[in-house]
Amino acid sequence: SFRDCIRKIDMRLKMDKINYKKLMENTILARFIHDSYERWAQKTGWKTQNSCKVKYCDLPAKNRETMLLVAVDIRRYFDDEVKD
Repeated sequence: SFRDCIRKIDMRLKMDKINYKKLMENTILARFIHDSYERWAQKTGWKTQNSCKVKYCDLPAKNRETMLLVAVDIRRYFDDEVKD
């Protein structure tokens, strides 16, 4: 379940003062990025690593952390663009 997924996230991520709501939002985005990437990779014939052909929650810790950090970067980028 999604709650189990949140529990599995390695909280040692080096994110500045992130609150629980933002963590949830960023995790949802990270899960979407992962699922979308795997779906499109399959459709285009791109072979991804077997260890990554799993649900987001079951990814190796480093993969989850990377996807979560990408999600944080995307949100920050859009937040900055909207301000301008």
